[in-house]
Amino acid sequence: FLSFSAILGLIIGSFLNVVIFRLYTKRSIVYDRSRCNKCNKVLRWYELIPVFSFIIQKGKCKSCKTKLSIQYPIVEILTATLFLQATSYTLQAVAKISPIFILETVFLWAVISGLLVIFVYDLKHFIIPDIVLVIMSALVLVFRFLNIWTLGNWNLFGNWESGIGNLERSEEHTSELQSHSFISYAVFCLKKKKNQVQTVNRSTAYPRVCRYD
Repeated sequence: FLSFSAILGLIIGSFLNVVIFRLYTKRSIVYDRSRCNKCNKVLRWYELIPVFSFIIQKGKCKSCKTKLSIQYPIVEILTATLFLQATSYTLQAVAKISPIFILETVFLWAVISGLLVIFVYDLKHFIIPDIVLVIMSALVLVFRFLNIWTLGNWNLFGNWESGIGNLERSEEHTSELQSHSFISYAVFCLKKKKNQVQTVNRSTAYPRVCRYD
């Protein structure tokens, strides 16, 4: 199963490269054939093998010899590595392979894929595509409300409620400190004014005698 997840990661990584490129160029992700961006030559199947085609072709287009982006093998290898890590994690957390295990593993793969698309796309174009965020949000919410997560404690909304509660307590504490500070400042001003009045009264009662030589 680990070997399968690594190979699948390479294939999905190759597809993620297509998604990252075509989201920006507005080309169809499903129907349009893969082609060289320079000479527009449609690529054959042996030119699309993840990582190996890049190495065999020495990082260049076989037709026009245009240098290919290093992004392609990096994304493919990174996807395979993360898929392998996710599968290893789920295998260690469960006693046996079951439908729930497969569903949770596929969910992790989907989240990894979406995050990789966001990361690389933002790195290249300094923007996050809304369509990826919408799909990932819907996927996470559906999976959360199905309540089939067994790999650990995932209290999604509990954390939010805890954070909001801490924020409210912090605001109350800040208001209390501000009120105490205001009272202390008011007492200080009253004492200062009282001392000034006493000083004026004392100087009026005992006027200083000025002598001229």
